Amino acid sequence: MKSIISKYENANLNHLVQHLILNTSYITNLGLYHGKMGVVLFFYHYSDHIGDSLYNDFAGELLDEIYDELHVNIPLDFENGLCGIGWSIEYLIQRGYIQGNSDEILSDIDTRIMEWDPKRIINSSFRTGLGGIVYYVLTRLTASNKKKRIKPFDEAYCLDLWRTVRKKMEKEEEDMGCNYLLQQYFNYNYNERLALNTSPFFNIINSNTISFEQKNAALGLEGGCAGIGLKMISK
Repeated sequence: MKSIISKYENANLNHLVQHLILNTSYITNLGLYHGKMGVVLFFYHYSDHIGDSLYNDFAGELLDEIYDELHVNIPLDFENGLCGIGWSIEYLIQRGYIQGNSDEILSDIDTRIMEWDPKRIINSSFRTGLGGIVYYVLTRLTASNKKKRIKPFDEAYCLDLWRTVRKKMEKEEEDMGCNYLLQQYFNYNYNERLALNTSPFFNIINSNTISFEQKNAALGLEGGCAGIGLKMISK
């Protein structure tokens, strides 16, 4: 269901879109919260919102830029790194915004994630630690459930991650901020079915205040034009 926005909001949205078109290619951050990947998600949703494939094509061009600009030193976390980028691609495929086999497209990212030993991760947060990894892994596994594919992560990694999650849950650490995701992963390993969970993504968007000042405006999802625009068209 498409949102209904006022003429004033629509004028602001149009200015916001033009600002993103003119400036997004200059973003050096490739990540989901503050970088180019968040803008990609906005334009796929915006194209669907107004029914204009031009913006879908623009989003595809930005996504190609992200592929071209990925490098070995990019962080692995959800906020700025590979987990957030990989999650976004899986999300776009599952929502039908882009076509492709995510196992092939994300194989390099999956391999990099498995190189990060979960047993040695001290940071449990969603943005930069274990919570974001669990969310990415869960999202990839939802696709495996639907298509009965081979798991994108090997059994040794899944076992290590499960053991780490179990220990975190047993300690009931107050700083987790992602106990629901940990419980989902714990349940998955007892053969419970999973569905794509988008609530952490939309929590980013819903935290934005709807306002837009074109001069010096940030561009990303959190506190930036992409997030403000997404909130406007999805409220």
